[in-house]
Amino acid sequence: MPDNPQPGPVPREALAYFRAKGYRPAFDYRDVWRQEHAAAFTVAKAMEMDVLTSIRGELDRALADGRTFRDFKRDLTPTLQKLGWWGRAPVTDPQTAGTAEAQLGSPRRLKTIYDANLRTARAAGQWERAQRTKRALPYLLYLQSTAEERRPEHEAKVGTILPIDDPFWDEWMPPNGWGCKCAVRQLTESEARRRGGVSPTPRIPRDTYTNTRTGRTERVPRGIDPGWNTNPGKDRLGHLVPPPLGGSPLPASFPGPAQGGTDKPPMPPPRQWTGPEPAKIPPAANPKAAVDDFLRRFGATSGQTVLFTDKTGTPIPIGPALFTNKKTGKFKAAKEGRDTYLPLLEQTLRDPDEIWIRWEQLGKHWRLKRSYIARIKTEEGKVGGLGVFTLSKDGWKGSTIFPPMTGPDRDRSQIEEYLESERTGLLIYSRTE
Repeated sequence: MPDNPQPGPVPREALAYFRAKGYRPAFDYRDVWRQEHAAAFTVAKAMEMDVLTSIRGELDRALADGRTFRDFKRDLTPTLQKLGWWGRAPVTDPQTAGTAEAQLGSPRRLKTIYDANLRTARAAGQWERAQRTKRALPYLLYLQSTAEERRPEHEAKVGTILPIDDPFWDEWMPPNGWGCKCAVRQLTESEARRRGGVSPTPRIPRDTYTNTRTGRTERVPRGIDPGWNTNPGKDRLGHLVPPPLGGSPLPASFPGPAQGGTDKPPMPPPRQWTGPEPAKIPPAANPKAAVDDFLRRFGATSGQTVLFTDKTGTPIPIGPALFTNKKTGKFKAAKEGRDTYLPLLEQTLRDPDEIWIRWEQLGKHWRLKRSYIARIKTEEGKVGGLGVFTLSKDGWKGSTIFPPMTGPDRDRSQIEEYLESERTGLLIYSRTE
């Protein structure tokens, strides 16, 4: 049996990776860069949604049913021709407002689209399986490409054996370029020894590359096409983890009453909270330790993202990116006292009173938000708090509210107003006693 077997029916993990992507119309392939492909489906020059959805639909069929490129091309070509996305045509670049003649659909482009999407989806699925099985199969072996023309830098990696979580695979997890047909295979400890043991980490020269569309300059490993120095499976989990949104976890003023009527079911009764009230917890001497403890409780670490399944069966990514600024990469756990309410947010995620989903408009775009709500009682038996974990593709916010319940009526009404503002959209889960 060859080390690099021919592709068969797509595994469910690969299909899940592909189907989890959003849409990103783009003029140039460099507009959507590196890890962004793990979260967005895009085809250069496909600026209309009907074109994008048509291409994606046929790719989905190809993945799910194991369809060949011949099947894919035969069924998609007439659709694209009918939509006017075929041959050469003038296309306007939204970044420059200039118009230039560009290649739209063609057999060659469809082959590139088919290969790139199916191979990255399979790689992502393989990575997810490798993470699940790495105790028994802890190593990856770099396999020889099946392509007729092989890049010498890729050929030099053939036979490399390294642990699955070695940083080498962050960039060298195949495919490693346009048309790359390299692959990897998992090994047991004993097979790795028979093949000579763990390899020295390859010394890889890098070349400077500037993406003229974004202005971003980076150092790319020599032999990998710019933009391909990623790990699709690892990037998928990283993109699923939302960064912390700006703003205080405790709003300065509560939103007004929820719109859309009052025909909501009553919330489950609040439960007893046995931990210290977050409002009374002093800032942690070591916020990083508080975050590490939070991640550990979900089986994650500062270097590993995991998927936590909520009460509705929906996988929620838990990882270090929850506490990292998306733009700067800086640690943000201590900002605005986030570390003090991590215990309540853990309970809110694990055992919420309710989960709501709703659409919200952000400028010209819409985003889907999930709100996890939990009410608790203090040791004195009073309703002393509300935990809210709001999740969207743009990030998350956590809120904890512990106002003095013996205060004026306006304190109680503010809590109820804030609570009702979060209880909007579609109720998808309600705790039962």
